[in-house]
Amino acid sequence: MGVPGQDAGKLASKGAEQSDPSADSERFVTVYVDAKIVGAHDAALAKNAFVGYYVERSGEHKEKPVEAYESDDAEIHAILFAIEELKQRFGSLRIICDHQSVVSEANRVTVRNPSPLLVRLREVMRDNETAVRLVAIQYNLAHGTLTEYVNSRKTW
Repeated sequence: MGVPGQDAGKLASKGAEQSDPSADSERFVTVYVDAKIVGAHDAALAKNAFVGYYVERSGEHKEKPVEAYESDDAEIHAILFAIEELKQRFGSLRIICDHQSVVSEANRVTVRNPSPLLVRLREVMRDNETAVRLVAIQYNLAHGTLTEYVNSRKTW
C-alpha cells in the first residue's frame, strides 16, 4: 500500500510526476477506483469480480461486474472503467487507486512481461498522458460504494 497522497512511481510523460493529489484541483477531477473479487480466498466458491469508481466532489459512483480472477487484473479493469466512463465528460482525471503494485507498474517507464490487460492500461495512459494521472493512496472512497454494491447483489 502506498502512502496517502504519494505518487507510486514516475510516469514516462512530462508533468505526470504529480505527488500531491490535491494539487491542480481545478484542472483534474479526482476519481477513486476499487475492485473486489468475492470468493477469492475460498477455492470452493465461485469467483465474482466487481469494479467501481467514486468521483470525489460530486459523490457520483458507478459499479459493474467484470471478468477477473486476479486482484491486479480487477484493479486494472477498475482504472480502465473510470477512464472510459469519465474521460470524455471531465477531460482531466486524477485516478486514485489503493493497489500499489498496479499503480507502480502502470506508471513505470518499462515493464517486464506485462499482462495483456496491463499493456492496454499503459497504452491508455500513454494516449492520455497529459489528462490522466494515476496515483496510489491508502484510504479509498470507492471501497465503501463498491462493497455496498457487491453486498446488494449477493445471491451466492
